[in-house]
Amino acid sequence: MRTVVRVVLIAMLVAGGCRTAPVHNVPRTAITVPVTVTMADLSEALWAASRREGWRVRELESGKIHAEKTLRTHRALVEIDYDTQGYSMRLVEADNLLYDGAHIHKA
Repeated sequence: MRTVVRVVLIAMLVAGGCRTAPVHNVPRTAITVPVTVTMADLSEALWAASRREGWRVRELESGKIHAEKTLRTHRALVEIDYDTQGYSMRLVEADNLLYDGAHIHKA
């Protein structure tokens, strides 16, 4: 009986430890900002919010940034396209996160 319990517990831990969830890329989404907000204002806000959450940010070009987060051996790289009308976000790369192109390790 103890062996059965151990096997069940180990199976539950393995199954629970390897859960994945669908990647949620954000398609182009409209935003409303005051007419006085510039691209520089948006860029500054995105950088501040990303860095506050522990992401490293790199501007690729005006209106496009890469945000990267590394935790121990895990890494995610996200591309954010934005302008004064809207934004989109998509996962570009993931290391050690069980990423298969559609699913990723559940946080």
